[in-house]
Amino acid sequence: MGERVVIAEGLLPNVTERLSALAQTTRLLLIEQLADGGTSTPGELANELGLSQQTVSKHLKVLTQAGVVTRREQGGNAFYALKDPATITILDAVVASVVRHLKETSAHAAGLTRESPLGDDEAAADTA
Repeated sequence: MGERVVIAEGLLPNVTERLSALAQTTRLLLIEQLADGGTSTPGELANELGLSQQTVSKHLKVLTQAGVVTRREQGGNAFYALKDPATITILDAVVASVVRHLKETSAHAAGLTRESPLGDDEAAADTA
């Protein structure tokens, strides 16, 4: 793991805005759609995700304002692209962390269901 960067106090609002923009299911789905490096219109993204174009446009605006995606006008259409590939790196790290956590907690939960964490006498007393 590389050297850790300390968040400067003046950057905290910007970092918070970026992380808040990522903390929404529809926006994560939009980022996944744009992760291949291509560009898409709101209509194309809406069709891919089965959402209304209005919903997609609303979330793309938030992602654009937070600096996650770029917007380019061409021939009367708006085209969106992922601005910084570091966004995918961040999401990959979060997904890996969530998977590890789920494996750990499910292993722990499985252990609790196989055997009582209490002694046999205590377990019997609890059921009485």
